[in-house]
Amino acid sequence: MRIKNLFTALILLFFFSCKESGVQLGKPSTFVHYYNGGFDDDAQTVIETSDRGFLILANSINTTITGSPSRIKLIKTDAYGNQLWQKLFPAPNPDPTLDSLCSLAAYGITAIRNEVTGEDDGYLLVGEEIYDNNLTPLNALLMIQVDKNGNAVPGKTVVKKADSIGVKVQGLGVTYSSTSNDFIVLGKDISGPEDMFVGAFDASTLNTVWTQKYGDAATTLANKIFLAGDSIYWGGTRTSGTNSLMRWNKVKSNSILSLNDPTYPKGNTTINFTCNDVCQYGTGFGMVGSYGLTSNSSSKKYSRIVFIGLSEHGIMTDSATYKLELNQLDEAGNSITGNRDGGFVILGTTAVDDARSDTNYFLIKIGIDGKKIWDKEYGGRFFDIGKQVIESSDGGYIVLGTTTLANRGSIFLMKTDSNGNIQ
Repeated sequence: MRIKNLFTALILLFFFSCKESGVQLGKPSTFVHYYNGGFDDDAQTVIETSDRGFLILANSINTTITGSPSRIKLIKTDAYGNQLWQKLFPAPNPDPTLDSLCSLAAYGITAIRNEVTGEDDGYLLVGEEIYDNNLTPLNALLMIQVDKNGNAVPGKTVVKKADSIGVKVQGLGVTYSSTSNDFIVLGKDISGPEDMFVGAFDASTLNTVWTQKYGDAATTLANKIFLAGDSIYWGGTRTSGTNSLMRWNKVKSNSILSLNDPTYPKGNTTINFTCNDVCQYGTGFGMVGSYGLTSNSSSKKYSRIVFIGLSEHGIMTDSATYKLELNQLDEAGNSITGNRDGGFVILGTTAVDDARSDTNYFLIKIGIDGKKIWDKEYGGRFFDIGKQVIESSDGGYIVLGTTTLANRGSIFLMKTDSNGNIQ
């Protein structure tokens, strides 16, 4: 009787799922897509848009032109990873002999969201103008505002040279302050001994509101900046001499008060640590990176993933290190995202052969205490380099990376379910 009832239920389900045009098949909730335009593309970051699609930011290097100019590539997809449009900055000229030699790169992006409708009105990209059209080095802070279709907004492409902000800056991260109606930009100061830059720029005009430089040692910054209360937060790796540590930074939003930048781990250590990404969860933060070590059986150096949980005051609440069960080679933590159950997901890259000629992506799901719940590995032959992981609005995970295809760097975008599986 139970089997008969089940059969009847299936027939009814089939009937109500059909229309005159036939059965309507649901679209898969997971996908794998590759994007490439013929040159070497290097993926940088991805955000989910208000229409549940995704916006990918990458840099494209044309090695066939003198000076190897770099262009910014912006790709919009639907919720299933299908490309809707692509934009290049500067836009390519139809006549290759007149192609601009201007070299641009971007590393951070934020949505400009309409507070009334909840829709994206556009996006702001931050990066740098590396060379002008005459291949003269500039290293100037670049901001490009685009509309929701990726078109540059007239008058909203701004280059902030050293003569206007007092420093050469590589823009890395950006966020929006609704309190002051400013974009807060994080950058790398490459013009002097102070190595970090934070500035506020009016959201209506992109005019400079204030800028501040910080630091006394070389820092490699993650391309994230956060606002919480009256404070600004960011992270990176502080290197002094041959020693490197994970660095956490906090300043008041007026940028004038002194920098609170504890480093981790505490105490003396001969092991070098790097911080590649940070994320926010509640009032706390998570940092992910790697640390180096030497094999007991050889002189070869390897790396492992390290996670550190922090309170809003920079107090370390948890820490853990990880390696994949089936691999004993290099593993680097590239990106981290908080998720709705209070834990984290880490995106990493692992070497799968001793020659380090092949790498894969992998995900590690961890609890709030840093304990591993599951891990998954993905990839093909040659190099797969993880760049960013975010939790999508339906609870799955979006993985952005750069993959080698036909000897070219290509953009990789994957969506998994909440358990890291591809259907």
